[in-house]
Amino acid sequence: MLTHKIRIVPTQVQEEIMWALSEKCRLLSKLIMTIQKAKAPFIISSQSSEKWDLRAPKDMIRILNLVKLPIDESIHGVSTYPEAMIKRNSNNRNKINEDFIVEDIKTG
Repeated sequence: MLTHKIRIVPTQVQEEIMWALSEKCRLLSKLIMTIQKAKAPFIISSQSSEKWDLRAPKDMIRILNLVKLPIDESIHGVSTYPEAMIKRNSNNRNKINEDFIVEDIKTG
């Protein structure tokens, strides 16, 4: 029985994309380490400008876990801290830009 190893060589464009992604991952990892050292609350966002770009909270948590942020801290960055900020600012609607409010499908 013969076995052959196949080596897939990425194209130049694929190499550039992989390099850019690895740079972003390194930057995100450094930022997370800084936040952890400072014990500062943080909010993670997908920066979506359209509904098609929205990401599920579980997806965001998984991405954070890939760059070495523990699951419990990832959950705080995706749900606990943003919820606290919304509650804190809900008394004064002038602080929140109406463009950033997304109506809940179930209630809206």
